[in-house]
Amino acid sequence: MGYKVYHGRRANISISNPGLIATPSTNATTIEDLRQSIQTTLPGTAGVHCVGAEDLVVYYDVESKSASRVELGLNALEEDLSALANACDADVGTLRERTMDHTKFSPRLDVVSSGLLDVISKDILEGQNANKLLRAELSHLKVYGKNASVDPHKTTLHRESTAGSLVVIFPTPHAGGGLTTQHENMTLCFDPSAALSVAATAPAVSYIALYGRVSSTMAPINAGHRVALVYNLFLVDRNFNATASATEILLENKIHALLTDPTFLPVGGFLAVGLAHKYAMPRKNEFDPDGRYDSVTGVYITSNTPAKRWGAVLKSLKGEDVRMRAVFERIGLAPSVKLLYAESYETSDDCDLLLEDVVDLFGIHEGYHSWGEDKMERAIDAVKRQGIVLRRDRHRIDELEWMRSGRHGRQSVSMIQEPADEPADEPVKEVAVHWLTNLGEKNCIHSAYVGEDSMIEHMCGTAAPFIPVPAFGADIRAY
Repeated sequence: MGYKVYHGRRANISISNPGLIATPSTNATTIEDLRQSIQTTLPGTAGVHCVGAEDLVVYYDVESKSASRVELGLNALEEDLSALANACDADVGTLRERTMDHTKFSPRLDVVSSGLLDVISKDILEGQNANKLLRAELSHLKVYGKNASVDPHKTTLHRESTAGSLVVIFPTPHAGGGLTTQHENMTLCFDPSAALSVAATAPAVSYIALYGRVSSTMAPINAGHRVALVYNLFLVDRNFNATASATEILLENKIHALLTDPTFLPVGGFLAVGLAHKYAMPRKNEFDPDGRYDSVTGVYITSNTPAKRWGAVLKSLKGEDVRMRAVFERIGLAPSVKLLYAESYETSDDCDLLLEDVVDLFGIHEGYHSWGEDKMERAIDAVKRQGIVLRRDRHRIDELEWMRSGRHGRQSVSMIQEPADEPADEPVKEVAVHWLTNLGEKNCIHSAYVGEDSMIEHMCGTAAPFIPVPAFGADIRAY
């Protein structure tokens, strides 16, 4: 997985709330704060997961002839925890860290039926693993006594399909033992005992799932016993729809904070997210097998509407794309896939044009000779008539500057408006939009038309999810 560092600084991420990944907080959420949260990739996920009281029970062998039962909840007895530790094998060089092989114990907790695997799947299965199913195989049980600690170590990859590891920690009385994960330029901290104390009124376990080859460390246990189940995570080829993950909840909270800010899109507008993956793009003239001819008018009536065609693309999203769709839908905003056309990259007055469907440029050449009106301008006018004019935000302008010059190895040139030779046209009312990620060029559709000198020209529209945001005080912003 890739990791992003901003402005050359180390990214320090603290997981201290149950079920939430909390970045260093500020007094107010900004659009840049939300943008960086979306684009930052973590080396795993962690949090607290509610379970049933019976899920805190573990059966284990003592002398291979009889089984003992221990309840690993908040009221676990010290003598029961000591007995469990004594039944384990002592790790080399220490009596404070004990291990029991999975053949010698049986937990009541099932990470699948409890929903825990659903929770972590979207964070572990993002990107190219979007169509995989995560499977957890129980490896061993760990008991850590007072002063036990773990030096930096990396998850062992048992075979090619290994995705990482999952550690489930029971809410036994203990303190200390904070976990620190280090990978490239990112540090992730998680205190399971502190996180579990927040959920003290209900049975719960804490968890941390990490990708393979991610280095982690455990600080000393200050008091009590920590009992943990360790699983190896593997990938299998199955489709799987996971529930909300810790990362999604974080994004939801940040978006909610923006919606409650009266200075953010006060009269409404759009949030927009570039698609990270390539998808099959529908064509406007695709045959509709469900259509029919009207016997009276002789017109072919089709159900192949733009909403239906692009709605199919929305349903096919995968990886981080489907994550963003799910986040907005749970909040109550309705994302839809639309086409964006760039008028030009040359000046600050150039605009983006938003359409519900592929632009129709049929007949644009009719009535004009090669020395007549510029057909490119005619094509742009056709797009403007069919769509909405969007105001470019700074993030979008930076992307266009890079596309125009930076990616070709030349110094990026700012889009500075050149002096006009003719009086400016009447200003067009623009709709505000905030881009959370780059639009990119993976999902383009080209519309052909006859240009100058009867040459075939093309206009490119790029598909992306757009999320309408109502004016402050309306709908979900009315609080």
